Amino acid sequence: MKFLGKMLSAALAVAMGTGCMGFSAFAADDTATEATPIAWICIQAGSDAQWHPAGADNRDDETENATGSAVELTGDGEYTASVTMANGSSTVELMFLETTLNAYAYAPEGTDDPIANGRIKMTIDSIEVVHASGDTTKLDYIGPSKGAFRTSDDGSSIRYNIWNTWTSPKVRDIQSESKSNFEPEGGLAGDDTINVVFTITGMDAPEVSKGDVDGDGDITIDDAFKVLQEYSYIAAGRGASFTDEEKGAADVDGDGDVTLDDAFAILSYYSAKAAGKDVNPDDFFGK
Repeated sequence: MKFLGKMLSAALAVAMGTGCMGFSAFAADDTATEATPIAWICIQAGSDAQWHPAGADNRDDETENATGSAVELTGDGEYTASVTMANGSSTVELMFLETTLNAYAYAPEGTDDPIANGRIKMTIDSIEVVHASGDTTKLDYIGPSKGAFRTSDDGSSIRYNIWNTWTSPKVRDIQSESKSNFEPEGGLAGDDTINVVFTITGMDAPEVSKGDVDGDGDITIDDAFKVLQEYSYIAAGRGASFTDEEKGAADVDGDGDVTLDDAFAILSYYSAKAAGKDVNPDDFFGK
């Protein structure tokens, strides 16, 4: 116990004295004050176009005649976005899923690549054309290729390219003989509807594991040090820096605060594991 106390004191001295040790943070998921994110299909097919969903304030009815409502993204799961043609076309020159999901809200703090380093993932499950006649034509989706899953033009919201030769790298993820567009079998007619079924994971907050503050799957001395550093920030009047997930993992005694007791408990658990003892974090921290 004296050894643990010395380790705790030494680590606290470092944290209080320098404050220079940097740690990546979990993403903040507190979007309660923001509107529910949405997704919709952007398309250019001959003279038919949709850039914004029906009812959007920034929709330009003079240039957008295809129509499709936005689908609300309420968490992990499967969704369907649809767009209905106005005049129809034998070719589609561009199609992608646009969203208002902020990639940085689900990525480590400070990252310069929220797509590669973030936890949000999207997959295209199927694409089909439901013709006005009631018949259905499946499109042969062969992606995703490099550049399909990326941020939008605003640099933060998430986009999923399906066919987009206007971007770099070019995305051509529907089987097609042409490299400039794809041609749905039988073409598209007015009132035909394209349905894109896709799945999102990573929106739901990850399960908090008590003691694993840095989220690497292990409870180590690094986790205890992070708690010490957070405590030192608060004690020095610099304010809290932990996200809700980090605080939940750090507050192992469940008193609602990040304190020295939490750091000592994590350090004690790490010491017991290092000594070869069979300890379970749920039992040790008393969840």
